[in-house]
Amino acid sequence: MHLDLELDLYIHTQSEEITIHPRSQAPLKCGRPGEITLRFPGVDTDATSDIPLFRLEIQEGLYQRVTVLRMRVFGAEVMDHGKFCLFHTRLNRYTPDQEQHTSELSYNGQFLVHPRGDIQQWTWFPHHWSAERDGFVAANWTWDCDSDHNCDGLLCLSTHTNRWLNLPHDPAHARGDGTPLLAVGCSFTAGTALPRGAEWPNLLSDQSIKVAFPGAGIDACWLNMERALEKFRPERVIVCLPSHDRRLWRFRRDGRHFRLPVGVHTIGRPDPWIWNSWRDVDRDLDLVKRDIVTNHARLRDRNRIIMARMVRSLEAWGGRYWFTTWDDEVHDDLQGLVDPDHRLPAFPRDESARDQRHTSAMGHRQWAESVRHRVGMGDA
Repeated sequence: MHLDLELDLYIHTQSEEITIHPRSQAPLKCGRPGEITLRFPGVDTDATSDIPLFRLEIQEGLYQRVTVLRMRVFGAEVMDHGKFCLFHTRLNRYTPDQEQHTSELSYNGQFLVHPRGDIQQWTWFPHHWSAERDGFVAANWTWDCDSDHNCDGLLCLSTHTNRWLNLPHDPAHARGDGTPLLAVGCSFTAGTALPRGAEWPNLLSDQSIKVAFPGAGIDACWLNMERALEKFRPERVIVCLPSHDRRLWRFRRDGRHFRLPVGVHTIGRPDPWIWNSWRDVDRDLDLVKRDIVTNHARLRDRNRIIMARMVRSLEAWGGRYWFTTWDDEVHDDLQGLVDPDHRLPAFPRDESARDQRHTSAMGHRQWAESVRHRVGMGDA
């Protein structure tokens, strides 16, 4: 992995010089207090080894020091950067040689960036990635939100806890649960912007498993449904399909398979560091979005083929299943592809959730009550 690193340092001194020896650069002699920036473009790392950035010469005992104020990777500021600061004290008169995890440097020694402070943070991506091509599609940015509402992405007002997780689905779901209900879909199934537990799958069964996330397209729903049928062996499946203006974009980097849902109106998380380093990927993303706009008819035909494959897969599975959708165009397509016994009423769109874009808790509750006996889930 190649990283562009920047450090903002504050020099604490009055008259005596502090000398900084940046890697592969000329020494810097600092004789007065103030802030400086060190830039290290194209640093090579495997994200597990410490990265030496500069050597510090300082006169011990004169209350001099250097503070690492900020750290940036590919221009993005590192949260909690102190856990990545490692200082090896060397050749000091009163202090033994030792390692210190600190951003306050008061001795002679070597400063290193310590990616092992949280390896996942260095390789984090907004959507789940895996070693296999056809894994789950999931939104990693939903796992570290501690809000009492389901996360609504950039509109989320809650604090994210920076756990930097890479997960295929909610970690509460174990393999082979035999769950009474598997719910597949996009943000309308995930319950985006609703209080947790107010989304329709939870209203039908508090043991439901959701493989759903904001921005999912029909192809992402298909992939998740196939993986979830294998893993969870559910009793029932309800698929709530999104619109045709989304598609899954797959690419491979550094031995990892990425499955990125792309939509014309999809709002994503801010760019992660790893994304900032992939200029060609950023360019290709714009091409995918343009293709969605200019080739809507072709994308709709492709999605109809996928929907037919989903029906065949569910028939072969042999359990009870139903389809619904919140999109008028997809609703029309379902009429010709899915038998009436396997179609549920259209899912409502009242745009009265907290973000004013998704269905309200009341809409979820009313729809769940309208289908409860149809899908054999009994009373609430």
